[in-house]
Amino acid sequence: MAFQPFGYKFDIRSASGVADVKADIRARKKRWFDPGNGARGWICGPFICLWFSAFDRYGPMLFGLIRQDGFGSRIRGRAGSDLNGVLLIAISLPWFVFALFGMLAAVQHDWSDIAVIGGFILLMLLCFWWAHSDRREAEPLVRFLRDILTPTGRSLRATTEGHEISEGLILIVGSRECDAPASALAVHDALLGLGEGDFVILERASEDYIQTMLRDGNFTIEMRRGIGSHFQAARRGVPDTDDARLRFSFEQALAAFLAFGSGKEMPSTFLWLPMSLPD
Repeated sequence: MAFQPFGYKFDIRSASGVADVKADIRARKKRWFDPGNGARGWICGPFICLWFSAFDRYGPMLFGLIRQDGFGSRIRGRAGSDLNGVLLIAISLPWFVFALFGMLAAVQHDWSDIAVIGGFILLMLLCFWWAHSDRREAEPLVRFLRDILTPTGRSLRATTEGHEISEGLILIVGSRECDAPASALAVHDALLGLGEGDFVILERASEDYIQTMLRDGNFTIEMRRGIGSHFQAARRGVPDTDDARLRFSFEQALAAFLAFGSGKEMPSTFLWLPMSLPD
């Protein structure tokens, strides 16, 4: 696996022109200081920068270049964890290394200063590793662009709008209950804006709900259908020893939520494993 402290590469093509792509992104992204998580940022000329939270300065971030591509357009760039912080560290690291070698080359050493600078260098290298490990936290930002710009994303959104959600269901994003009645499109957008460690619940009653959490860019899903009936979703046909068994894509999580919300049968790809509840 390649070492990617500066995030992973993404490449998204759209049939729309550059002007239309920019307009679509601006129409869907959140305002800079919107308290809810989700893509927000700026577009300046051919450059685009998106981040995920109004409050987390070290959170997921995306940098890209928008350009014409034949009759359509293309966005290429990198998405990762705290890209601006990693860039600042990369700029500062050579100066710390230069200072360390300069002190070692001096006739008289001040070992306490050398230890401090060496500690800073070690911490910087660890920051590179953490950024590499957490790079998939930026997946919601890339998913946001795909949902807006690609035919697959637009088709899925249009299909979602045609689904009906039963009356009386409550949509909970994080710890906040949505004011508006739950709708298929609201569920779509809630899952699309889910950040690492965040959760979404679609609730029919206190003991009757489906919930999901984002972990390492994938969705884990649980469902409760009454007292003592708690299940975790697994992918049918995947070996028990494979960690991917409990991880789902955005499209799969959306399908499960829409099925629950409409009272229809769950997709056949889901296997529901009973979970033991704590006493």
